[in-house]
Amino acid sequence: MTTLPVSQNKRRVLYRNLMIAAIALLGVLAIASRIFDVNVHGVALVVVAICAVLSFLQFNALDEVAKQAHYIAWYWGGLVALIAISVIGVGLSTDFISYAPVQAWLETWTNNPNEETSFLLGLIASPTLLMLGFAAWWAAYWLRRR
Repeated sequence: MTTLPVSQNKRRVLYRNLMIAAIALLGVLAIASRIFDVNVHGVALVVVAICAVLSFLQFNALDEVAKQAHYIAWYWGGLVALIAISVIGVGLSTDFISYAPVQAWLETWTNNPNEETSFLLGLIASPTLLMLGFAAWWAAYWLRRR
């Protein structure tokens, strides 16, 4: 006797909803860490590992057409994002793009803008741009196919 929904679409929706709940839990953990100054890294790592397993299960629940659409969206969206990351990196390193607005933003939104904070924000910027590229490409694909 199985406890998972029988339909492929129902399983995919279940996995997606569980991932959304886990990602929301990561947000709650991050806020709790900042407010209560507790170490939540171990719990966050477990939640991220659960998200990885759920994403694998969700992808395997997709039909072949949807899988190909995801492959295409990741390829082109990621390529556009990598080009944007390269242009920003070269622009900042050659002073073609001013770092002053970034520094002002860091001072506004962080308590202690130091080298570590700058590094971590730069580390987060790359996957964020990749996700934005994928989302934009996927939205364009979805709008075209509606």
